[in-house]
Amino acid sequence: LFNNLDCDEGFRIYKKLAEKGHVDGMVATGIVLVEGLGIEQAPEKGISWLRQADELGSAQATFELGSAYYNGLDG
Repeated sequence: LFNNLDCDEGFRIYKKLAEKGHVDGMVATGIVLVEGLGIEQAPEKGISWLRQADELGSAQATFELGSAYYNGLDG
C-alpha cells in the first residue's frame, strides 16, 4: 500500500497530495482513514476526503463511498 515506506510516511505523502487537490491522493487518504490502515481509524475524515474526490468525478471514490455506506459508515 505504501510502496515499502512506513505507514506514517506513506499516509503523509497521500495526505499532502490530497491537500494539493490530487484526486487519487484524496481517495487514498480517505481509504486509509476509513480503514485505519497503519494509523488510527478516522471514518468521518475519510468519508470527507472520499466525498471531495467523488465530487471531482473519481469513479474509485464513488465505489469506496458506496462500500462505506453499505457497511454502515456515513461520515
